[in-house]
Amino acid sequence: MELYLQFGYGMMEHCRSLVTAWQGGTAILSPRDLNDDQFVRLGDSIRSIPGGRTWLDPQFYLPDADHERLCSHSYWPSSYETGTFWQGPALTALLDELNRLNEQLDTDSFVLPGVLSLSALNEDWFVRQEAVLEEATARNYGRPLVATIALSSEVLAREDQVALLIERSEQWNAPAYYVVCEHPNGQYLVDNPNWLANVIDLVAGLRLNGARVVLGYCNHQMLIASLAKVNAIASGTWMNVRSFPQKSSMPSTKTR
Repeated sequence: MELYLQFGYGMMEHCRSLVTAWQGGTAILSPRDLNDDQFVRLGDSIRSIPGGRTWLDPQFYLPDADHERLCSHSYWPSSYETGTFWQGPALTALLDELNRLNEQLDTDSFVLPGVLSLSALNEDWFVRQEAVLEEATARNYGRPLVATIALSSEVLAREDQVALLIERSEQWNAPAYYVVCEHPNGQYLVDNPNWLANVIDLVAGLRLNGARVVLGYCNHQMLIASLAKVNAIASGTWMNVRSFPQKSSMPSTKTR
């Protein structure tokens, strides 16, 4: 199991220092915390380190987010209509712009956008997941694809919901997944055993399907995911990059 760096506010030097000390490593860059110039500078400096790699997390979890820096990036749509966005040119434009940014940053893989689930998985959520993966696969962007799975704490508290997701994902044929899991009630260390067991079951199910799995926004509690053969967990300096908040479009805070 590897440790990826989940980028947050003020982590540029941390990323460079750790990747240098580790003689390699992956940093997951955050559009919420970096402007275009900072993207390029940080990406170039990490890639210049032997073994240094970057991913770009689109952070499209809440498409109607209004965080100023996040929404200022060129890939973010100027308008969002739930009913039409996922089945037309707007989705293609989103993926093309993200691909352009991934090319500019020379990322190791193309992390696809994924919307945070509601209190229960429904057909609309599954259709969006599948539309993104199908469109990106068809356009053959030239980088390994990583499908994002962003889940609410309500979904992760229910065994039947996780079983449904594992069963449906068998049809997706994604080579890798970037899984972000909302903590219940804003807890840093989760004390709900069902939530924890279901996260581990999800990782195990995706791995049994033959995919690589990276868990984002982790703290030391998620070291247990090694039992399910997770490929990597990602963590950072501040508390809100060590647990996934529903309002992921909010600015990073300097809370230890």
